[in-house]
Amino acid sequence: MSTHYLKVKVKSLAAEAAAIRLERRKLRAKIDHSKTVKHLWKWRGIRQGLRDHDISVVRPEARIACLAYGFLRGRSYAEMEAKCYLRPDFEKVWRLVKKYGDRSQDEFEAWRPNWSSNNRGQYLPQSFNYTGGSGGGTSAASSNAGNTSGCVAAG
Repeated sequence: MSTHYLKVKVKSLAAEAAAIRLERRKLRAKIDHSKTVKHLWKWRGIRQGLRDHDISVVRPEARIACLAYGFLRGRSYAEMEAKCYLRPDFEKVWRLVKKYGDRSQDEFEAWRPNWSSNNRGQYLPQSFNYTGGSGGGTSAASSNAGNTSGCVAAG
């Protein structure tokens, strides 16, 4: 297959996210003008369901598709994700690379960063220099108890 199909996948996931945002805005207006409690909770439930779908399904799939597309286009991982809070699912990225491209698994393994855990339970690329302190984006990942997938990638 061609990377054009993967590009279409990335664009369709972006369009799905935009459609979800639009529907959530419309539902917000219905919630604000709701006359009965029954309708209020109905619209809130639908709005929350759309938000959950966007965050837990659409965003991760879009990220995976973008990483696969960037790899096939020759971009380094650091160029695409200078900073992240969750480690990507590289197995899913590799499946898309196999489906839409013709790169070898050795090239993919060389491209993806090696992750190691720091003393705060976060997974970081080995090239990342953690200096400690309270700044940056590391506090969000470290505040989640039991979260072993937080990261801040090398820039």
